[in-house]
Amino acid sequence: LKCSSIRLLVCVSPGRVRLLVASMATKRSAPSNFTSGPPGQRPRQGSFGGPREVAQPKPGQFVVKILLAAPEASSVLGQGGATCREISQTTGTRPHLSGRHEFYPGTSLQELSIRGTTQDAIMNALFQALNKICEDCSRICGSDPDVTEPGDCRVRILVPSQAARAIIGKGGENIKTLRQACNLHIHVQEASVGRGELAEQTVQLQGQLAAIQMGIPNILEKTAECMEQAWFTNWAVISYAGSGMEAPSSKGKGKGKVQGCT
Repeated sequence: LKCSSIRLLVCVSPGRVRLLVASMATKRSAPSNFTSGPPGQRPRQGSFGGPREVAQPKPGQFVVKILLAAPEASSVLGQGGATCREISQTTGTRPHLSGRHEFYPGTSLQELSIRGTTQDAIMNALFQALNKICEDCSRICGSDPDVTEPGDCRVRILVPSQAARAIIGKGGENIKTLRQACNLHIHVQEASVGRGELAEQTVQLQGQLAAIQMGIPNILEKTAECMEQAWFTNWAVISYAGSGMEAPSSKGKGKGKVQGCT
């Protein structure tokens, strides 16, 4: 077979040989499974359909993850990454934005994660990012067409499934309190992405930016209650954006036993 292949290549023109070689090289190369975040933060490659590490695991590290439409992500990134670097430098946090085509499962949204050692620093960085988006785009909507009024916001925050239960509260008590105290529409998506302890759900906050900023500390507090769990360090550094997973499904939700946060 090798001899036959060699004769075929010799018979064709040099240009054709180069084309065949290039084609063979293309077929042999493995598809990239990396997101394109800020320089120096290349994530570790994960198995297709699974989460990937976008930072080094560090005990005691906290994180907030939100989903953004392309124009919103561009606003946070800034020209040449300038805005992202400024947020990092002024707050002591490490923002990471998934690549332009690295979307969260079931959406056309990118994932912005902000890591740091304190909740206050992360909240400060998140508020800076949200303020910048509102300044550039007049609202935060995740490309939803029904968010039309300037100043209206719909923010999607990703939290561990265990934290989602604490956010809802017993009998929905915590979420009711949040709605009344902050004048917010709050929805916790029932479907989860991922499995077991690393599963996560989307918490959607809708209202004026000031109201959303009033509600975010409660979301972060409930998430922080999970920090003592052994799995949290791993959840803090993974991303399902660009993983190739299917859209979230509520099938199988609640199966198995996992250690809760409260």
